[in-house]
Order: sequence, then structure tokens, then C-alpha cells
Amino acid sequence: MEIRDLFIDMEKLYHYTSFDSALKILGSRCLKYGRLNGMNDFYENDKEISARLSGCGNRYVLSLSGELQDKVHSELYKYRQISFTAEDKRNDKQGFDLHQMWGLYADAGNGVCLVFDKEKLLGLIENDVLHGRVRYVDSILPFYNLIVLCQDDVNDCIRKEYKKLFFQKRKEWEHEQEYRLMKRCGVDFRDEYFMFYESLKFIIVSSKLLYVDEVNFYKNIEEIKKMTSVPILLYGKSLLDYSLIPFDGGHVIWSTECKYGVNILGHNCELDIDALR
Repeated sequence: MEIRDLFIDMEKLYHYTSFDSALKILGSRCLKYGRLNGMNDFYENDKEISARLSGCGNRYVLSLSGELQDKVHSELYKYRQISFTAEDKRNDKQGFDLHQMWGLYADAGNGVCLVFDKEKLLGLIENDVLHGRVRYVDSILPFYNLIVLCQDDVNDCIRKEYKKLFFQKRKEWEHEQEYRLMKRCGVDFRDEYFMFYESLKFIIVSSKLLYVDEVNFYKNIEEIKKMTSVPILLYGKSLLDYSLIPFDGGHVIWSTECKYGVNILGHNCELDIDALR
């Protein structure tokens, strides 16, 4: 099967990263779980907790005892995440064709976009890892309404409310098309990793560096090839469109001309002179 067919037929998850980080990922064949206090949305590490007042119906209290508050926050921050980008099929947005993601997470286009087989990757996660698409809503209030009855059931309550706590962001972040893995990590000082093994199927590089510094661009390509035999794809612009093509040759996998059906004079349409007379 051609690279084009393999890419199109596969359900994909993408991970944008800098070039140096990509080399470390390729060398270790694993992704690192990030701590909540390192997330780009600073409100993700600033969650308000509530407790039901005993014998008072549906009344809640935000001011927990110091001991219980410490217990809750200690438990919350045991959870760490790995973020991917998914396709947005409803709006026809490809996960690799997101310029803001290249700019924010792939070193302004000088980094890479790792492409994973979603089915194979999810088949490798541990049973207790929470995963799913992030839901984007118009407004998220500080009051998260997590009900904590006693210290012993804090983790159970977090697991019950996990979608609201970990898989919900304000609509302004929807350009990320995020798919998350969330893992509860028991030892605070120890880093946690996810081994992706053979689920990595493609590596996409941007043509930006090729136009700016051709020598370093091809040096980077050789560095990648030393680390893996995974096919490299080139995402970039020409005079007429953006396209995704196999770096070592082959059929065009995707282009904006195909997606949007743009008519460009002299390229895919002609001017009818007679009709203008």
C-alpha cells in the first residue's frame, strides 16, 4: 500500500513538538506525562473544590478544613497528561493543517508533528488511564462543584467528575482540537512516561526551515533518519497551495487545492475569452 493510502485510511492523533524534543522522543520511543501546573491554560491548575454540608440538602461550602483541602489538592495534582491533536471531522480541519499549532508547539514551524495510529496507540494505554477529546464550552466558572464527603473518597469523587475536571476547556482553546491521556501518578518526584512502541507511523516536517536555512533543514532530516525508519512527510506551501507530500517522493497526500476546490487561473481553470466578448 502506498504511503498516501496508509495515511488517508488511518485514524490519526498528532503531537506537535520542537525538533530537539522530537529527537528525544524518537530515541526513547516514549512521551512524557506533563504536570497540571505546567499546562498552557493556567486555570487548569487552579481548581476550586466544594463539599456538601452535612444535613443541609443541596448547600455546599467552598471553605474546606485545611487537612481536607490539602488532601484534595494533593490528589488532584497526582494526575498528569499527554496532549494530542485530533481531526475535526465536523469542520473538516486536518490535525496537521493547523498553523497556530505549528507556531505554538512546534517551534514556530521549525519543529515536527508526530503522527500516531490512534487505534494502536490507545491499545497500549493502561486500564486506569483516562482518555478522550476535550470539550470546549463558552464559559467555565471557577466553582467546579466536586463533592467531597470525606478524606477517604477523594479519589473516587475525582474519578466520577473527571470529564468536568480534566476534559473541559473554554471555547477559545478549541483550535487545539485536543485529545488527552490523563494518568494518576503515585510518586510526586518521579517522571512518568508512555511507551508508544510501533504506533508512531509518520513524522511531518514543515517546509519553513527549507526556505530559510536549507543546510540545517537537510541536517535535521538526516538526524531524524538516524533515529527511525518511520516515513517523513513534508508539509508546506508552494505558490498556489499548501500540501502534504512524502519527503522521499510519491503522490501528493493532501493539498488545499483538493480540499477547498480553489480555482486558480492558468493552473486548474482557464479564462474563456469568447464569453467576455
